[in-house]
Amino acid sequence: MTASALLVPLAPAALGVLTARIVVAGGRAADRAAFVAAVGGAGVRQGQGVVLDLCAARHAVPSAPDLAGALGAVVLADPRWPGPARTVLDACEDAGVAVAVAVADGFPHDALRAALDLDEAVPLVPCVPADPGSARAVLRALLRAGVVATV
Repeated sequence: MTASALLVPLAPAALGVLTARIVVAGGRAADRAAFVAAVGGAGVRQGQGVVLDLCAARHAVPSAPDLAGALGAVVLADPRWPGPARTVLDACEDAGVAVAVAVADGFPHDALRAALDLDEAVPLVPCVPADPGSARAVLRALLRAGVVATV
């Protein structure tokens, strides 16, 4: 299997529109797919001329080639087992991809931030992957962190 086959783009890039690729990684495959579906699938329009092309990673930890060209990543973190999310964060850091961490609400975020060794600048956002408002809040946090501003 080629590296590009590990990511499943859920919609083609729109013609004549700047497309910002965002990878959804970490967590369970069902949660990654639910997150993308919750925000309306892939081509999520962000203002005039910008579309977020969401890609749900087939595997929890995407490889460097999978992250190449991505402007950001949403990392789904299970607060009970922070190790896998840390592995995804390391892969994103190595690839130079900005991240926002989505975590189950009700968990002490300070404890997870410490367990993941997250810088204060990295958004840590409560999220239910299947909830549209919750998933959009994570994307807004990622965008506010400067992802699209770098285009």
